[in-house]
Amino acid sequence: MKKKIGFISKDNPQNIQAWSGTKKSFCSILHKKYEIIWIGSCDIKLINYALKVRDFIKKFFDKNSSGSQSIIYSKLIGNKLTRKLKKIDCDILFAPVASREIAYLRTNKPIVYLSDATFKLMVDYYWFGLSKTSLEVGNGIEKRALENANHVIYSSIWAANSATNDYEINPTKISVIPFGPNIKKIPNMTEINQYKKGEAIRLLFMGVDWERKGGKIAVEAFYELRKMGLKVELVIVGSNPNIVEQGIKIIPFLDKNNDDHLNKIYELLSQSDFLILPTRAECSPIVFCEASAYGLPIITSDTGGLSSYVENGLNGYRLPLENNGFDYAKKIKECFEDDKKYFELKRLAREKYNNELNWNKWLLEFDKIIQMLIKENT
Repeated sequence: MKKKIGFISKDNPQNIQAWSGTKKSFCSILHKKYEIIWIGSCDIKLINYALKVRDFIKKFFDKNSSGSQSIIYSKLIGNKLTRKLKKIDCDILFAPVASREIAYLRTNKPIVYLSDATFKLMVDYYWFGLSKTSLEVGNGIEKRALENANHVIYSSIWAANSATNDYEINPTKISVIPFGPNIKKIPNMTEINQYKKGEAIRLLFMGVDWERKGGKIAVEAFYELRKMGLKVELVIVGSNPNIVEQGIKIIPFLDKNNDDHLNKIYELLSQSDFLILPTRAECSPIVFCEASAYGLPIITSDTGGLSSYVENGLNGYRLPLENNGFDYAKKIKECFEDDKKYFELKRLAREKYNNELNWNKWLLEFDKIIQMLIKENT
């Protein structure tokens, strides 16, 4: 009989929009071995509305206050979940990015918490200008959630180190398991080996947040490659910068719920020479798993959790954060003009996917944790 996992998530994890489709990927892979029971919102809409009104009023006095990490809200959710779980038959609780939900949860069921970062890491990295009170509350809830969890899974070594160093969590209750791709079609090696270079270097940029993803640097690299006498093409997906230039194509939006859009993503991944993403801040980009699955070398920056997804000389290169478009162009030219080096990158990129960046590997490691917790709890 399959073990039952209580999936704690305020939004339906089957929704492709929930955490950029990653929660849906969790459900899809977990269904292979477990029965999934979605434990959704706890019906505190009125209280949530009251807290939003309070936070709106507070902002007149403290412009940097944040209501997203409210102790009151976290306690209310915890109390509601505690009562709700008494009526639900499950063996393990799985709580991805649900620190507020589990910080004050009281249960005898083992809790597995998962995230791609800690609150501490996000401050002045993704989130800016938080007040002293918001920082204290956010860090307090984070610490309680980590202490309340029986095991914690992070998607990168960067995040796991923060839990240990910033929140004093015992490393023995922490595991690092990288994510996999949020796409259905994965080519085989025969298909990847059929790839041939074109006359122009084909660059692919995929990102919604143009500034944070380093879009301007990607465009600089395009122009620098031209200055070096190379033919180059750049496809920008997910953003719509005000650029009109021969050789640059902009696709503002592709929806993975739409089969035609999804096929376009497959085409771009299979027909590009490099994924270029000079991101300024990043936790665990799923697009790197997708690129590696297609044997597409990645040129990115050395920041956040990227060392768990891109290994220099293996599936691409992480360049220093201060590097500019010229540096990116130089690295791309170096790799592209050396056929042996380039096609070895493609082979090793797929190997990285096979060994680490896939959901079957994630499930294998996740299952080890579940078996350990069930054994400890019996």
